[in-house]
Amino acid sequence: MKKIICLVCTISLIIGSTSVVSADLWNSYFGLNKGWYEGTKAALTSNSDTGWTANVSDIGWGGCWGGQVYKKGVSIKKGKKYRIKFTIKSSKLDKWVYLKIGNEDGSKINFAKWIDCKKGKKVKIDTTFKAKYNGNDIFFGIGGDFGDRAKVKTDKDAKVRYQYAPNKKLDGRLGGDAAAKHPTVITVSGYSFKSTGVKFESPKMNQGFLVMDKGEKTVVKLSGAKGKVKWTASNKKLVKIRKLSKNKIAVKAKKTGNTTIIAKYKKKKYKCRIAIF
Repeated sequence: MKKIICLVCTISLIIGSTSVVSADLWNSYFGLNKGWYEGTKAALTSNSDTGWTANVSDIGWGGCWGGQVYKKGVSIKKGKKYRIKFTIKSSKLDKWVYLKIGNEDGSKINFAKWIDCKKGKKVKIDTTFKAKYNGNDIFFGIGGDFGDRAKVKTDKDAKVRYQYAPNKKLDGRLGGDAAAKHPTVITVSGYSFKSTGVKFESPKMNQGFLVMDKGEKTVVKLSGAKGKVKWTASNKKLVKIRKLSKNKIAVKAKKTGNTTIIAKYKKKKYKCRIAIF
C-alpha cells in the first residue's frame, strides 16, 4: 500500500512539474502544416523558456503570420516598463521577422518591430518599452515576407504592422512566389522578458507655487523626468539657481518680487511660480 501511495505521489509531482515547465514554452502555428497552401511549412526542433528553433522547409507566401511562434499567459500590466532581450538568426536566407507584443488583431500593441535577419548573421535585440495596455501575448511572425499588403484594407492587424515597417520592400524581397520554396532555420536564443519593476510617471513639478522669504533656500524637482532638463528663471535677478541633478535644482531667494522657475524637458515647459517677500 505504501508503494502505491509513493508511486501516486511521484506521478503527481511529475505531472505538476511538467505543467509548470510547459507554461514557459513556446507554441507554434504553421499554415501549410494545417492545409493552408499559402502558409509556412515548418517544425519546432527545440523549445525552452530561453528560446526556440524553427526548421522551415517552405516559408510560404501568405505573409508573416503564415508561420508563427508565440507565447501566451505572459503578465503585462499597463503603465509598467518591460525589457525584452534575445538573439535571432536565419541560417539560409535574408528574412524579415515581425515581433509583436500585443493582442492578435493588432488593436492593442505594446511593442512591435520588424527584424531584418541577414543570412547567417546574428541579430541582438535588447529593448525596453512602457506598456500601454494590459496583455499577455508575444508573437514572432516568421512566414513569407510578401503577400500581406493586399490585405491591408481589410486586415486590421496588417494595417497596424506596416506602420512599423522600416521601408517599403518587406514584400517580395526574395523575388515573388518562387521564394516560398526557400528553406531556412530560424533560431531565437538567450530570450528573456521581465518587468523592470518601475512604473512610469508623467513629468510633474513637485511645487506649483512657493512663497519664500529673502535669503531662503528650497529645492525644486521635476519628477518623472528621465533625461536632460533645462532650468531657467523668468526673472534671474530675484533668485539664484544651482543644479543638483538632471531633474533637480536648489533655489535661493535674493530679492523681493515674483518670478517663475521653468523646466524645459522634451520640448515641453513645466513651471513653478515663486513669490519672494
